[in-house]
Amino acid sequence: MLITGVTGKVGAALAQCLLSKDIPFRAAARNPSHIPQQLSLDDRVDVKELDFSRSHTYKYAFSGISTMFLVVPPDFLDIGSLEEALKAAKECGVQYVLFLSYLGSEKMMYIPHRKIERMLMRMGFQFIFLRTSFFMQNLVTDVKQNHEIYYPSGNGEVSFVDARDVAEAACLSMRRKFRNEVYYLTGKQAFSYAEIARILSDELGYQVTFRNYTKHQFMNRCEQAGLSAKETLLLANLYTSAKNGTLKKVTRDAEKILGRSPTDIREFINDYKSAFHSQMSP
Repeated sequence: MLITGVTGKVGAALAQCLLSKDIPFRAAARNPSHIPQQLSLDDRVDVKELDFSRSHTYKYAFSGISTMFLVVPPDFLDIGSLEEALKAAKECGVQYVLFLSYLGSEKMMYIPHRKIERMLMRMGFQFIFLRTSFFMQNLVTDVKQNHEIYYPSGNGEVSFVDARDVAEAACLSMRRKFRNEVYYLTGKQAFSYAEIARILSDELGYQVTFRNYTKHQFMNRCEQAGLSAKETLLLANLYTSAKNGTLKKVTRDAEKILGRSPTDIREFINDYKSAFHSQMSP
């Protein structure tokens, strides 16, 4: 099997899950020389270059592969190159694609994930789509050094999910028959960012404050922090979607796949306490 996005939150955890089960796999990235150092991978992992915009990398990445874990970032725009890569994958024998998508992707047309889902279906791959809510891991960097969270999310609730649970669900899903299924992976409960700030304060011993910015205020703050106009607009749209309730859905899909309850938000915060303290140090 082939793992793309192996240095990301889910890809890295999926790689470790596969290694723990002694399952060999191929890891692909645009800069493959960085993978072993970043992830402490061993000789069981076949590392290859894969850049969707460079067609000469396709054959080496896809040859001998039947199952692929596919990840693209929310700001991915090069749909044409991805389609060419998927055509090459199919020609090389890839039959099954597990695609990491977004909860509410059908409503968030500013990200490419729904278009990619349709592409995979149209091209005849057997698929599993894992549509996930926001990752709990993002909360570590959401809290700024002045102990504030500022987003244009209003009272909108988000059913945060632990990326480790998503990786475990992906690991289990890739080892069974693909039946063209869609799963919605969420946490056990949805929270507003104001509620998240209170929980963080309780668990960490810091006073964490949520600032309910307007979209305009948020974009100005992002620009002052040095983010590009594209990054700023993407983030503003994502958190406005949260405000509008796109990410509040709670399902039992993660529990069905994992055979256990998904990670609780307080459990997650305690697991990552050192990372939070490092991020929030005065």
